[in-house]
Amino acid sequence: MRAAFLLFAAGVSVVSGADAQEPDVVTLYGRAYGLLESVEVSGGSAPAIRLNRVTDQASLLGVRGKENLGGGLVCWLQLETGFAVDSPGTFGGRNSAIGLSGAWGTVLAGRWDSVYVQSQVDPIDPFGHQGLPDIAGAAINQGNYTRREKNVIQYWSPRLAGFRTKLHYTANEGRSESANPYDYAVNVSFENGGVYAAAAFEKHKDQLGGTTVAGVDEEGLGISGFREIGPLKISAQYGHYRRTGTVMQKSYMIGFRFKRGVQELLGTYQNSRDGGPTSLAVQPRCILVGFGYRYRFSPKTFFIAQYAHVDNMVGALCNFGTNPVAISEAQDLHGIAVGLRTVF
Repeated sequence: MRAAFLLFAAGVSVVSGADAQEPDVVTLYGRAYGLLESVEVSGGSAPAIRLNRVTDQASLLGVRGKENLGGGLVCWLQLETGFAVDSPGTFGGRNSAIGLSGAWGTVLAGRWDSVYVQSQVDPIDPFGHQGLPDIAGAAINQGNYTRREKNVIQYWSPRLAGFRTKLHYTANEGRSESANPYDYAVNVSFENGGVYAAAAFEKHKDQLGGTTVAGVDEEGLGISGFREIGPLKISAQYGHYRRTGTVMQKSYMIGFRFKRGVQELLGTYQNSRDGGPTSLAVQPRCILVGFGYRYRFSPKTFFIAQYAHVDNMVGALCNFGTNPVAISEAQDLHGIAVGLRTVF
């Protein structure tokens, strides 16, 4: 996979359809997003703690480029790097790949978000998969299905009559005599006139939460959708997740966004249960409730305030969606945050 990546060239930006008459383009882009948070952990047998912190919310810097090859065929690249506003980052650690686009669709090779997260998270989470109430706090198998995979090949079909299919394969470069770790996934989505619906499946072979473990498989099946009614957007996601030796985990999220001019109100409710070893007499259960207020100074810059409450009724399964805190059995979390995001 690494050799193929070098052979193709460097990085990708998804360029749909591709007009061969457009000039070749190289674009620099980025995002800076930080929060000031006050979070508290309480309950259970451990002592309560409260702390203040500054957290990064997926700040990034990237380069996109494309070359028109004629006949509607485009070669495109993207090299994207996270640069946490509060600490150093890893160069090229975000979506970076090389690909081709045409009337037949798009194919890419490199490092990219799984097609599961593309259909079940990105269009659905009112908080944009960032912040304390992020959907990965309770739903989506606590973020185990929001992976950005390396050594990836993906194919995206063109959207026809509102429908689109995406395929994903992660190469088994970590194969050994005892284990053969790889992933594959597929999604099918429909979007038209403020209506969106999607289904996705993802399989992790010989893996336990991203770590290679021979004989342990994981698979997830999710459905999601949203409906826009004037200024109101209502979204939902449901998934169930199987792992060798555990009870099937079930989770869901219901969210909303209400816009009035430059102001937005956000809300989310998440619920997750089961997923522990089959030997457990009582399975994990938890909920996450989040609210937010967003004020848009411009199309590129906004202020946001957030609140999140996590209730671990059994176990310690749920946490804040982004930048979780270390907790023990049956501990709960409360947090408030304010922050600023801008893009270019």
